[in-house]
Amino acid sequence: MHQLDSGKDAFVRLDAAPCNINALSALKPLWFDNSTDNYLSQGRTEDMLFYMLDGRRKYTVVDDASPFWVESGDILFLPAGSRYLTVCRCQPGQTGSGICIKFILADEKQQALRLGSRPFVIAHDQNDHFRLLFEKTLAAVLQGVGGRTRAKACVFSLLSDLIASVRASSFSQHAFAEIYPAIQIMEQRLQDNIPVADLAQLCHVSESVFRRRFKQYAKLPPHQYRNQLRVNKADELLETGLYTVERAAMALGFTDASHLCKVYRKFKGHSPRETAGTL
Repeated sequence: MHQLDSGKDAFVRLDAAPCNINALSALKPLWFDNSTDNYLSQGRTEDMLFYMLDGRRKYTVVDDASPFWVESGDILFLPAGSRYLTVCRCQPGQTGSGICIKFILADEKQQALRLGSRPFVIAHDQNDHFRLLFEKTLAAVLQGVGGRTRAKACVFSLLSDLIASVRASSFSQHAFAEIYPAIQIMEQRLQDNIPVADLAQLCHVSESVFRRRFKQYAKLPPHQYRNQLRVNKADELLETGLYTVERAAMALGFTDASHLCKVYRKFKGHSPRETAGTL
């Protein structure tokens, strides 16, 4: 079993971990007031993403004296092995409902990939974006021919958007929240040499303020931070065996292979490993 610590920090690191989705299923159950699901003794057998549609649910977790509530629009991650009791609360004559997406996270060796041992709220859906993704995943699971592949693609898309949401939410309380738009676009568009003036404008600050704040955050000026990201991605590309240094340099926005080697050596202390391409 591969453990990635626990909570939201581990969830974000899932983006960098080789990950497979196995035993995927989904359903949209209904609950009456005081309906319970009891996992206190055995614990969950699979991971689950849960979207609360209607009503409220109270979660009491083993070894935690403080129960928590999940409200309409809340998104919860419940890792395999977590032990808890949950009780539904809804208005008289009404039912609670949600969408449950169940699966088993595994690494590249198909060993279980665990994000801790307790449920945690990932995000709150502000504009129905995630509700639509949950509903799309449920529809794909229930689809006939071709549904299995589509459903897995939906789950990966959902995980990707949730990870981005968690990062954005954590930065909203961060001392460097004002420059997060620039950080995000630099991390997503490694091949683009976006001028610092454009990055500053994106963050609605002057270029001098942006440079100062960015160096406080990254301990590097913007262009060196971008090169560090590129060097790390170059390692990933070269390890696949599909990229030579020349191909990696072209894909990542370097002028040529020698430019990549020079920058790589600065950060790593040695030249990148030359790997013969197979295409």
